[in-house]
Amino acid sequence: MRSMPLVAEIVGPSGAGKSTLSGTLNDAERNVRAGLTVWGLPFSMLLAAAFLSVPALIGLCAERKRFRLDEIKQIIRLNAFYRRLKKESGINVKSNYKALFLDEGIVFALAKLRADRAADAKTHKILTSKWEENALNRWSEMLNAVIWLDAPDHLLIERIRCRTKQHRMKHKPDDEIYEFLARYRASYEQIINELKSRGRISVIKFRTDDATIDRMANEIFQFVERKDAPY
Repeated sequence: MRSMPLVAEIVGPSGAGKSTLSGTLNDAERNVRAGLTVWGLPFSMLLAAAFLSVPALIGLCAERKRFRLDEIKQIIRLNAFYRRLKKESGINVKSNYKALFLDEGIVFALAKLRADRAADAKTHKILTSKWEENALNRWSEMLNAVIWLDAPDHLLIERIRCRTKQHRMKHKPDDEIYEFLARYRASYEQIINELKSRGRISVIKFRTDDATIDRMANEIFQFVERKDAPY
């Protein structure tokens, strides 16, 4: 049997149904845990990660004349999240997961930074920083799969506007939301391709206007079972 659980991240544009799928996948009977995210990490873990992130932060300062505060925060969050996931994926008598699903992890974190920088620069041609390269190298060894959800733009816009959860694009004009969705799709594709070029990462795609949550969950559980089969 696999000595470590399969680690997969659920990604996709806003309104694609990531949180709904994550909630469905959280199945204790199947020995699967979903919903792990870079957000809401304990302060003590972030503090330790901040100390360990000092070389990357110094490198970022030397590399760029201008850098964003949210980039510094993401460096720290990703370091903390990586350490947390290493613990979560450890096999012990209390926790022997077959799979761990990230709701917002490395792909989301880097794609968000890329998309927001692209919006500032009005271009998608953003050079990859050294710390991003290091993060991609490290996470390509951790991540086994990406589950990519998507839907037509008009449906995503409707979901963004109707959802109770606050979203920064909720009250924006349609053309701004179309641009936002295109920017994030391009960033997701860049990050996923860069991870695939570094490691053996499976990509599973679903259109959530075509597939039900139960069907997607069943296909993902089957994928986990195949990966968990003896070699």
